[in-house]
Amino acid sequence: MASITLVAVVIVLAAGIGVAALVLQPSSSTQTTSSTTSTGTNALPDVNNTTSVLSPNGLRLTLSLPQTTFPQGSGISIDLSLVNTLSMRNNLTEPAGGSEFSLGTCSQLPLGFAIYNGNYGAANLSQGASLNLSWPGAYGCPALFEIGYWSFAPQSDNVTLVSPQPTGSGNATAPRDMWTQAAGTDSEYWGSWSGQAYLYPSVNAFFSPFRPGVYTLVAGDGWGQLTLLHFHVVSGQSLLDCATIASNPAYVRSTVASVGPGPLGLAAYYQPKGVNDTFLLALSASGHSAVTLTFLNYATDWPLQFNPDPAQIQSWQYFTADGTLVYPATIQPGQCSLLRVVIPQNTTQVPLSFEFSDNQTQTVTLIP
Repeated sequence: MASITLVAVVIVLAAGIGVAALVLQPSSSTQTTSSTTSTGTNALPDVNNTTSVLSPNGLRLTLSLPQTTFPQGSGISIDLSLVNTLSMRNNLTEPAGGSEFSLGTCSQLPLGFAIYNGNYGAANLSQGASLNLSWPGAYGCPALFEIGYWSFAPQSDNVTLVSPQPTGSGNATAPRDMWTQAAGTDSEYWGSWSGQAYLYPSVNAFFSPFRPGVYTLVAGDGWGQLTLLHFHVVSGQSLLDCATIASNPAYVRSTVASVGPGPLGLAAYYQPKGVNDTFLLALSASGHSAVTLTFLNYATDWPLQFNPDPAQIQSWQYFTADGTLVYPATIQPGQCSLLRVVIPQNTTQVPLSFEFSDNQTQTVTLIP
């Protein structure tokens, strides 16, 4: 059976330039994915999909969504930027504590965002708990640096991290530009995580989609600027279930496959027309007990990992019998569920190797 060993190593780079860190993403015991809102209503408090705030220090924080209503099962696209509006370089020291929001476990940028389940405003935001949008496990982060100050290019979102670095003998330091990148992100999210995972895969980490209801999207920067938007998730759309796929003319159905002995039954599999690297398998547990998928490999040397983003190559997503995207993948007997596989390349055959939490294994070869 395949296994993964994760060793926590902290490497100090030459001349004290930076530290490569292994960071464990924390999980929150107060996270929730219910559709209850803090105001007891699902009505959107506003219809804006863009908000912006300008700080006295010259930084403009802009948060936007492509729309304010999303069908259940679709991704929530978030665009966030921090722009220096001054016509000169803007060097700013971040106050102690910095921003309470971030762009992810490994990001050092002085801005970020969070999503709350419910209708909140700036005055009562502390009454809610933000959803965990990142895998709650270990991350191999690139070098992290001590922050001396941030240097924003004129009328730009390009920001440089300036770090005090050793120079000469003794404890003397001098400011040094470590990296420059855009202060912002354009990201998409399908739901939130709970639990704690020390390794991948994990049966102790759980992914839940955004349920129908109102959500509050909050963005902030390291100098105290705060802005927020609201969006609404509505039910009954964009779900992937066996019956919907089977009747959808946008998918090509095939039953030609080699299925080895094991706990899964494969009724059919589908490919989106014109897409050569994506397959949807209509699966059920063939015995009387449910089975949980732990490892899924393409061929013998391409491990596939769960990722809710279907655009990620070398990934898989699991949809329960009612079409809900979840993790882990626990496949029930007598219920048709879909497993979407996005392979690294298209060939004349697609060999898949399954490993389950009860140590059973099974091979399936698809023939497009």
